[in-house]
Formats: sequence, C-alpha cells, structure tokens
Amino acid sequence: MKTRIDLPLTILGILIYLLLGPSNKKIQMGMSMVPANKQGEIKDRRETSLIIVHHSATENGNVEIFRRFHTETNGWDDIGYHFVITNGNGGPDGEIQKGRDLQKQGAHAKEKNYNSIGICLVGNEKFTGKQKESLIWLITGLCLKYGLEPSEKTIQPHHEKCPGQGLDIPEIIKEVKTRLRLFVSRPQP
Repeated sequence: MKTRIDLPLTILGILIYLLLGPSNKKIQMGMSMVPANKQGEIKDRRETSLIIVHHSATENGNVEIFRRFHTETNGWDDIGYHFVITNGNGGPDGEIQKGRDLQKQGAHAKEKNYNSIGICLVGNEKFTGKQKESLIWLITGLCLKYGLEPSEKTIQPHHEKCPGQGLDIPEIIKEVKTRLRLFVSRPQP
C-alpha cells in the first residue's frame, strides 16, 4: 500500500526544481528567478558537500533587499546566499526565494563558498514555524539533489551566533533525516 504524501505545492515545486535542475523557462513557485550574473562572472561551484544556514540579523527582508545590499554596498556580483526564507516581513511567511544561481559559488561563508550552499532565514534569533518547515523541506531537497547524508558535517550554522539560539540545527538535521525516508525507496516485503 502506498502512503500518500501531502506537501504544500510550493515545497513540492521546489523539490522538483531542485531534482530536475534549472530550465530555460521561468518557473513561478514563489521564488525569484532573477539572473545571478548582473555585474560580472561568478565561479561555478564544482562540488557540493555542505549546506550552511544563516540569519539576516534583521527583522525584515527578502532576496531583492539583500541582493541590493550585497551588490550596492558590498560591491559583490550578486546576493551571497543561494536561498532566502522570509518571515512575513518582506515576503510571505516561510516563502523560499531563490538568490544566487545554484550552480555558482556563494559569497556567504569565507573559505567554504567553493563547496557550500547558503540559506538565509530572515530574522534575528527568532524564526517562525513556517520558516523552519520551509528550511527542513529545502534542505531535504538539496540533500536529495546532491546525495548528501544529513549530519553536523554536511548541515552547519554559519558560526555559533548565526543563525543563533532560535534555530536548533541538530533538530533540523533529525527532521531532514525523517523526511528523506519518505523519498528513499525500500524493498517491499
């Protein structure tokens, strides 16, 4: 007997997007599909072995606000994060917004950008249930796409104060492992 999996359409769309990769068509799933290379060439990320979780240290924001800050203030070629998860102040609560091209190196974790994907939750140590749920599903999809085994080695906070006390990374890892079991085929008895 098959188990029915009820996922919000946005989460299911993101999982499909992550598994199938980018297409030439714009996909509307609550994600911004703004091209990554606005000012210059960004290096390709040749391997993916790490997912790094950040917080914005702001009460509001979204991918376009952070992109503008990173390009105009920091002088970077694009937003540093691959994904931003909004908190209802700058975008719908729990919305996953696509930032930097997933094929490109991020600019979010010094000396780890070459092999990592950066996810930023809008907020300052307090995150909504919808943000946490979106983070879990997004990381689940990324683990499937890149063949990552969820662990403290593959899913990490940026540093001890980022994303801060409001997000329990070991609990996130545990939930990702549980959700991955939904997608891993098991032999039928």
